[in-house]
Amino acid sequence: ITFSATTGSAPSSGGGGTTTPPPTEPEEPETEEPTEEPTEEPTEPEEPVEEPVEEPVEEPVEEPVEEPAEPETPTEPEPEEPVVVEPEVKHQLGDVTASSELEGTQTQTDVSTGDVTTSTTTTNDADEPVAIEVVAKASGDVKASHTMTVGEKQTKAESELPNTSTTIRSDKSVETKATLPSNGAEFKVVANPDGSASHTVKLGEKESSANSEIRGAQTRIGADGKVRTSVAPISYIDANGCSIEAVVSTDADGQTLSSFAKRCDGVEQVQDTTNQTTPFEAGNNARVYEDLEDNNRLKLKIKTPVTKRLKF
Repeated sequence: ITFSATTGSAPSSGGGGTTTPPPTEPEEPETEEPTEEPTEEPTEPEEPVEEPVEEPVEEPVEEPVEEPAEPETPTEPEPEEPVVVEPEVKHQLGDVTASSELEGTQTQTDVSTGDVTTSTTTTNDADEPVAIEVVAKASGDVKASHTMTVGEKQTKAESELPNTSTTIRSDKSVETKATLPSNGAEFKVVANPDGSASHTVKLGEKESSANSEIRGAQTRIGADGKVRTSVAPISYIDANGCSIEAVVSTDADGQTLSSFAKRCDGVEQVQDTTNQTTPFEAGNNARVYEDLEDNNRLKLKIKTPVTKRLKF
């Protein structure tokens, strides 16, 4: 920084006198103070100041809230439809049908009578040989028949009704079915591969049946709508050498009569289990069997509804 000093003269006074100026002191030579250069203080390099960086704030995303699913009410499985097996062999003769669901079935036509026979062989659960045959008749009272041969015994059924069908089933059974046109009663006769057999008559909601546990039952569906099954014992031997058989007959209304028939020297004696005027009511079930605990005797056991008087 530079500093400086100056002198000045005094103003003159009146009277014309002179005045001697006072001696002037020698002026001090101006001296310049050394000028100090401003010195810059060494500055340390400023450390970079890190500005706090704010993390971007994510706004919460609202997830869609699913309503809890209501528990499903367990549903009962629908009943499966029965599997219908298409017949391997089917033959139509007029209004009679003969068919088979078993492989290896053969069909033959009798050129002299026109009858058509469908047959096959197999084995049952006891590994016994079984021969099955169904016949569609071209003429005569009998329209169709079936035969099940197990061992030396033949279990047979015949039908005199039109629109009869006979079928060898895939389970190795054979059945003959027919319907009575006058009242719609349905008839079915079945022979099983063990030689047992049954017949049923169904009218409306009621069904009557007869079951033979003995091989060799003989059944006929008559043109009048009656089904008759007869069966003889295999093991029982009459003391007098007479033959005996049990008979179960069911009419188109489902009513059943039963009896025992005994033949000695060509003479037949019939013993009815009930009076002929009071048959067992529709919905009955008859069982024909040999009682192993009673000397293999031939017996009938019948279960029936009773809404009216029975006479014995």
